[in-house]
Amino acid sequence: QLYLRIQKDKIGKVFPVIPSQVTQLLQEYKNYFKDYPKNNDAAQVVDYADVLARYADQPQAAYDTLALLISSPYLNPQIAGYAKLSMGDYQVLLGNVWQAALLYSQVDKAFKEDRLGEEARFRNAKLAYYRGDFEFAQGQLSVLKAATTQFIANDALYLSVFITENTPEDKNFEVLKGFSKADLLLFQHKYQIADGLLDSLANAFPEDELQDDILMQRAKIAMKMQDYSKAVNYLTN
Repeated sequence: QLYLRIQKDKIGKVFPVIPSQVTQLLQEYKNYFKDYPKNNDAAQVVDYADVLARYADQPQAAYDTLALLISSPYLNPQIAGYAKLSMGDYQVLLGNVWQAALLYSQVDKAFKEDRLGEEARFRNAKLAYYRGDFEFAQGQLSVLKAATTQFIANDALYLSVFITENTPEDKNFEVLKGFSKADLLLFQHKYQIADGLLDSLANAFPEDELQDDILMQRAKIAMKMQDYSKAVNYLTN
């Protein structure tokens, strides 16, 4: 189990992903499930689905894998909750944002006073941000800023402040909507398309206050693509 987790982490450190390594890891997961049927803990299945979605570009297969998992009898409710959050993420990868929102809301309802519920609410707020529904996102974030989990509270505060600082007086959200769409593309691992959109925004709105954020985001994309000289150029611009 530890070996599989290490191999999964290693794949995520390389850009672009090497398809042969992904194929080999998926086969090793299958071999593990076959050789140790009594040790098939659900966390390994969740990891396997994550590899399918994020590195093998098979989000539908990943979703189907977890849908089968959560139908299993006696599944730990926490594992089922985490699996549903991942299923929501995979619907986002597929472009089905409303199905994703429904899954997040189900976890929110089932774990109202739990960290899982807070995580589900944050993902729903982020989804609203991706869609350009900043008012709804702010409503969710205002509650989450007092979340018991510090990590979620910090993320909620950051996103809330970011939206507030970049809300123009005339409520023309054209630039912010473009930026949030680029964020969605990043979540979907469409790095080059996201970078192209950010470049277009920078050229079309050279005086906008989001220019610094655009440069920072493009630097992050360049680092993700392991083009460090370009990242340094953005950071020193």
